[in-house]
Amino acid sequence: MIRKNIAIDLGTANTLVWVAGEGLVGNEPTVVAISSDDNKVVAVGEEAKKMLGRTPEALIASRPMRDGVIADYQVTEAMLRYFISKVTGRFQFFKPNVMVCVPAGCTQVERRAALDATLSAGAGHAYLIDEPLAAAIGAQIPVSAPSGHMIVDIGGGSTEAAVISLGGVVTHKSARVAGNKIDESIQNYLKKKHNLIIGDQTAEEIKLKIGSATPTPKAEKLEISGRDLVFFGEQLSTLLGGGIPLVRALSLLGEHAENRALSMVLGDITKEVSAGGTFHKALEKHPKVFDEVWISLVQAGEISGQLPTVLRQITNYCESQENLKSKIVTALAYPTVLAVSSIGVLAYFVIFIVPVFSSVFRDFNLKLPFLTLIIVRVSDIAARYFVLLMVMAFGSAISFRAYIATPAGLLTWCHIKQRLPLAGSLIKNVDMERLLTTMSTLISSGVSILNAVSVLEGAFGKNPIYQNALRKAKNDIASGRSISESFKKTGIFPGLATEMMWMGEESGKLPDIITVLSKYYQEQIAQWIRRFSAMIDPILVVGIGGIIGVIVLSVFLPIFQLSQIGSK
Repeated sequence: MIRKNIAIDLGTANTLVWVAGEGLVGNEPTVVAISSDDNKVVAVGEEAKKMLGRTPEALIASRPMRDGVIADYQVTEAMLRYFISKVTGRFQFFKPNVMVCVPAGCTQVERRAALDATLSAGAGHAYLIDEPLAAAIGAQIPVSAPSGHMIVDIGGGSTEAAVISLGGVVTHKSARVAGNKIDESIQNYLKKKHNLIIGDQTAEEIKLKIGSATPTPKAEKLEISGRDLVFFGEQLSTLLGGGIPLVRALSLLGEHAENRALSMVLGDITKEVSAGGTFHKALEKHPKVFDEVWISLVQAGEISGQLPTVLRQITNYCESQENLKSKIVTALAYPTVLAVSSIGVLAYFVIFIVPVFSSVFRDFNLKLPFLTLIIVRVSDIAARYFVLLMVMAFGSAISFRAYIATPAGLLTWCHIKQRLPLAGSLIKNVDMERLLTTMSTLISSGVSILNAVSVLEGAFGKNPIYQNALRKAKNDIASGRSISESFKKTGIFPGLATEMMWMGEESGKLPDIITVLSKYYQEQIAQWIRRFSAMIDPILVVGIGGIIGVIVLSVFLPIFQLSQIGSK
């Protein structure tokens, strides 16, 4: 197919992008960041959402969709161009066919605006489809049947109910009550009932996990724990933004924290701050709970007088890191469970099943094939020395942990991890993403470059490769070298990163450039996860299946010999 067929659902809260043959390729917030200086689009989607909270003076939040229809034509066109170019690439010989979802109740003027914006954004042909009809097709409902089917499409800003029959919308009605209102209701309920303040993302998580449109047989429960620093940052930022003094806000959070350890820590911090101490100095006394990044950002917020804003940035930073970890863990969970269970089955087969067959073969004095001899010998060793092998494995694990606890051992292990096949590139990208995201958050919050690099040096205490490189870069920056030159001199930072940092220094937009770099490495990690998920299944099936096949063949070869002897 020469032209790509793209479907775009322009929602009030999120925009979905689907490509024929590839499936869902994009799900990003319907947010555009516009520079207030030159009125240009700076970022779109997830990147725009992250940048908005960091430089509120320089960027203006723009939500071009309102109640499912276009509210700002030019901004919507820029957003559509971004999504189309992300799918097709910057250079394209044939413009794609694009279908855009619109509310069933929108006017002809609104439909024309959506059509024109799509064509202006780079579509070869543009088509419109009513959202309820698209939802029905996606749900595999027979829309062409002469019977009626009722569809309720709940979006972020509005809900549409429609009756579908004979391939069209018979009747419809819209209401401005949807997902966002449900999130607000959850937040208000927890605030009134439990005096607990949560953010938008936490409210949406509750809605998705235990929310139901119909009554459930039993009440579903979800534990909201105060252990996560993301929740603490959200709650403290909201309280301070509402005008509650810091001491009172800390006292409230400490009193209502379900985690006893966190409650005790917040109690100590409250006493320290109420006695006249600064917030960041109080955090420094609990290094196991609050790391150097937290402390440095809070200090910058106190100095600038923008502590609520900085706390929101800390929350965004923690959420992005947790989401990244969650994606990697999710990608590795299935193959890990499959590999471990398969190894367990193979070990059981070799230790307990093969000896039964080997004793039968000995009784018949068979001359065993070479493959069978190897399997039987391995089985004998595993069965006879099973306890010794377990002790050796346990001792090796303890020795390995003791070795990497030493500075030399940790450095060697970090070098080995970066050179691992397949996983090495992921480890490097994760480290670079973490470094750039942390650095961007620190600089955007008002932390100086030198202090930011110093904080990063401490944050990478478990990775001496980056820690040593950051220490050298910090010394070079202190002596007057540029950031890009200092990072390039270390030899461990990719050329792309140092070159873009140089451009950021020259243009005076270093924080924005570092944010773009961080986004680039996040995309690299996402691509690795997609490739890994696609490759690991056939690799495991072929590998484990091959081992099982060899063992089974080694057992059946002598059985085949026995059958030949019996036939004679």
